[in-house]
Amino acid sequence: MYLQRANEAKSKDDKKRWESKAKKIIESKEALVDTSNVLLLSHLADFKDGTTLVREKQGLRFDIFRSCCSAGDTAGAVRALKKYGAEEPQLYPAALSYLTSSPKVLREAGEEELERVLKIIDQQGLMKPLQVVQTLSEKYKITVK
Repeated sequence: MYLQRANEAKSKDDKKRWESKAKKIIESKEALVDTSNVLLLSHLADFKDGTTLVREKQGLRFDIFRSCCSAGDTAGAVRALKKYGAEEPQLYPAALSYLTSSPKVLREAGEEELERVLKIIDQQGLMKPLQVVQTLSEKYKITVK
């Protein structure tokens, strides 16, 4: 009902208010709505936050990152990496692959983000140097300073 009202809202403030109410239901500790129903309703209402909240509750952080990548949502992928990277270090090698997948993605994320990912991979020993070089050279010519 809240998602339907959000989609019918005439102003952005009203839409945010209704979506906020829907989020509270999803975030509640008591399962007021079945997970599969939340996923279905979120999909039908194009409410990405609902899907993300369900995945967070289920500990599916890698899926959240992968979803952003699949949708071409570079900003969302970077947000997910920053939010979940400490808990899911394997996100960094995946992020390196995604960030270097096309010049457009790299432009959207920025070279600073690529440098940050490379630094964390190096500091935590998440990839061997040869793996990093192979990832960087797979699709496009990336210049490393």
